[in-house]
Amino acid sequence: MGCSRRLTLRGKEVSELTEVYPLFLDLAADGIIIYDPSNFARDYLEKIKKEIEKVGLIRYRTSSGYYGWKTKRPLKIGERIVIEIE
Repeated sequence: MGCSRRLTLRGKEVSELTEVYPLFLDLAADGIIIYDPSNFARDYLEKIKKEIEKVGLIRYRTSSGYYGWKTKRPLKIGERIVIEIE
């Protein structure tokens, strides 16, 4: 019996985790923490989840099975959504 999922491990310094990249949104939604003895990852992903709610992002699934993020309200021309965690 084989494994049908790929696993990617990437290390980040704490100082690199202030700006939230789209990948981090997906990790907050779907990520499974394998090892986190200090609860840093758990707490970090919880902060991202709160920010997702605060800025009004909604996750959607495309007809081809991929996921994306959109806002609950229309954006103004040139408006950007930036999520930063302290």
